[in-house]
Amino acid sequence: ATYDSNYRKFQSTVSKIVLNTDLSDHERSTARNDRLDQVSGENASSDHDLRTLVLLEHIMLVADLGAPMQSWNNFMKGGNALFFELKAAFESGQEGNDPETRWSDIQIEFLENHCLTLIEKFARTGIPQPIPSMLTKAVHNNINQWLIKGKK
Repeated sequence: ATYDSNYRKFQSTVSKIVLNTDLSDHERSTARNDRLDQVSGENASSDHDLRTLVLLEHIMLVADLGAPMQSWNNFMKGGNALFFELKAAFESGQEGNDPETRWSDIQIEFLENHCLTLIEKFARTGIPQPIPSMLTKAVHNNINQWLIKGKK
C-alpha cells in the first residue's frame, strides 16, 4: 500500500474513533456496543480492522475518564475542580442542584455504574491483563476512599 492510502486509512480510523466515543450520542453508543459484541465471546470476529477499531475506541473512552481510574489524589484533583465548577454554577443560579448535598453519593454511583462498566467492556476488547485489573483495583480503592472520607 502506498503512503497516501495508508494515511487516508489512518485518518479515517482516527475520525471514526473520535466520533464513535461521543457518549451523548445514543446511536453511536449502541453501535459501539454492537461492535464490541462482534469482537468478543465465542463467535468473535477475526476481522483485524474491526478488532482494532473496537480496541482503540475503548482506549479513548478509558483515557477520557482517566482520573477516576487512577490514585485517589489524581481522582480528587479532577473531582475537586468539577465540584467547585458545579458549586459556582449552583450559586449563580445556572444549576438547580447543590452538589454539596450528595457529592460523595454521586461520585460513588459514577464509579460503580460508569467506570466499572467501562472497564468490563474494555477487558472484552482483548486488552491484555493486568490493565483491566489494575483499573478495577484503582476504582474500588476510590470507592472505598469515598465511603471513608466522602462525608467529611
